[in-house]
Amino acid sequence: MLDGRGYPADFWATVRAADAAFAIGDECSLIEWPTGRHLQGSGPTGRVEVLRRRGGWIESSRGYRVRATGRAGLDYFDADGDLHIDSEMMATPTIVIYTDSIPDDRPLVLERVMRAWFWSGLDVDIDPPARPVWRRPGAQRE
Repeated sequence: MLDGRGYPADFWATVRAADAAFAIGDECSLIEWPTGRHLQGSGPTGRVEVLRRRGGWIESSRGYRVRATGRAGLDYFDADGDLHIDSEMMATPTIVIYTDSIPDDRPLVLERVMRAWFWSGLDVDIDPPARPVWRRPGAQRE
């Protein structure tokens, strides 16, 4: 993740370079930060994800989009359909996502929504907080 608050000019220059690459159909380049130089690369799905703003939506090159519906709530859309997710904007640049509003059969939704909001410059908190499952070394998974 990029620390846009620490280096805002460089961060947004890189975002503009990534958006320009996406606009010409280049979905496989990595954009080096902070220079904005294009590097060829491939992500886990064979291409790098590119996020951009279109109207009120944050759209991904991987086929999903997210938007805030005001101070509370957000809309999410992907190939599996629409979702309304409970959330709340805080006074600081933070959004709280209430994970109970995301169906269990849609495991990528939280990760994608978080990635979109991080990209837009917001911090993300989830409620209830994820609890790590600690196992002693060598223990078998249940």
